[in-house]
Amino acid sequence: MFNKLRSEWLVHSGYSRDFGSVLRWMRWDIPLRIFPLIAVPLAIVGFSSISTEQIGLADVQDDAWWIVMVALLVPVFLVSLLFSMRYMVGYSFSKAALPLEILFYLILNPVAEEMFFRGLAQSQLAYLLGTEISIIAVAFIFGFHHWLAGFSFKFLCLATVGGFVFGVISAGSGSILPAVLLHSAADLGLFIIGPWYAYRINQRPSYSKSFIGRMH
Repeated sequence: MFNKLRSEWLVHSGYSRDFGSVLRWMRWDIPLRIFPLIAVPLAIVGFSSISTEQIGLADVQDDAWWIVMVALLVPVFLVSLLFSMRYMVGYSFSKAALPLEILFYLILNPVAEEMFFRGLAQSQLAYLLGTEISIIAVAFIFGFHHWLAGFSFKFLCLATVGGFVFGVISAGSGSILPAVLLHSAADLGLFIIGPWYAYRINQRPSYSKSFIGRMH
């Protein structure tokens, strides 16, 4: 089953994004990855002494972290967009699949991954290893998680750096909400705007060749 799931992921990360392929991929990914990433933290809260606040389901402790989050939104989006344009050229854009992907990349995926990696894993490792080490350790685990999903080594590196940023703001604010919003901005650049922009460029043959050439 793991090989079949990874095969579906490889097809998706290998640039096939029509409505049918996205739906087939979500058929595997949502129940086998997204659902457990959300259910495990909630189950642990329900059956242990760990509170929802301890896994980041809480208000931001200091409003200054909202300022930090807002300041990081555009840089995170732009880095993700440039990465998409540089290393994910050919990642197809489908208007038919766009509603599904907006729901997934801007809501389901950020919430699920931040609940598990920053909310549960990072917060609990912090008790054992300290905040700094837990942020770094979970960032590397987060990056490796994306490699298992079929993404490239370069994407693994990007996800690791992103995981570090998300981890710092989650630990500092005491809430996963700022990290969720930053994660959504990253996914917006990587999987929505980046492919859309490449699609628009490819509609202009006289310009696209020179542009794509500069990206390589």
